[in-house]
Amino acid sequence: MQKKTIIPVSKKNEKSDVELLLACKRGKRWAQKAIYYRYYSYGLTICLHYLPERPLAEEALHDAFLKMYKSVDQLSEPSAFRAWFRSIIVRTAIDRYRSRAKWTQRKETLFSESIDIEENKAIARLEKADVVLLLQQLPPQYRLVFNLFVLEGYSHDEIAALLEISTGTSKSNLSRAKQKLQKMLRSREAIYKGFY
Repeated sequence: MQKKTIIPVSKKNEKSDVELLLACKRGKRWAQKAIYYRYYSYGLTICLHYLPERPLAEEALHDAFLKMYKSVDQLSEPSAFRAWFRSIIVRTAIDRYRSRAKWTQRKETLFSESIDIEENKAIARLEKADVVLLLQQLPPQYRLVFNLFVLEGYSHDEIAALLEISTGTSKSNLSRAKQKLQKMLRSREAIYKGFY
């Protein structure tokens, strides 16, 4: 009979990320399992920013964990794990999106001014789950660019290279995403005003 390792539940006995990562580097399955449970919600939230459906997000997250386990030896500074793993998750979600969606690139470069949007105040009042739901209503190409630019801090040149689109298309998609979000927020506020 195989001996099972029990992961401690108590915070007092809980292993730090550094301890777990060192154990992962030694191939300890209990440490991999502990990292998985610790970072599952975090990773799923990120995947849901990029993928329209939960099953796709879960598949991408599973792939991201596998990539992380295979390359954990390359992580030289265990204290930087969270940021390193986030980049793996984002890239895996984008790869998953790319493999599922058929990209049609626009041949024309659309120029648009950056819109100074007022919804930042409204977004600040929204719950995190509401923001995720609003973002998921955006067309996929707009949602990807918006998330990479606003949430991840990528430049338009970086987004263009990552998504294999032109810089102009990245700027256009961001502008259109902001316009659509602004429209959704206005209609949402109009609905709420009707209740109060």
